[in-house]
Amino acid sequence: MELRIVRIRSGYVGMLQICEGGPGDIIMVEPKFTGDKLHFLIQHKWYNGSFDGVIENDGVRGQFTFSSNVGEMKFMPRTKSYWD
Repeated sequence: MELRIVRIRSGYVGMLQICEGGPGDIIMVEPKFTGDKLHFLIQHKWYNGSFDGVIENDGVRGQFTFSSNVGEMKFMPRTKSYWD
């Protein structure tokens, strides 16, 4: 999974890519911040759910929930994209 959050004039926009064997669709998300906490909804034809996590110095740590199934903790480090 790759997450990119970009600051724009009106706040932030996020791009989530879930890769299962190859590059998946880019899913646009609206990140919401409360201090160092991050939340966004995922609305896509194959993936519907949410993410709740924390911004850390070296990346983002949190859990994805799909169809009421809470997944394991994921860590997405600050790195270049795998696909770049």
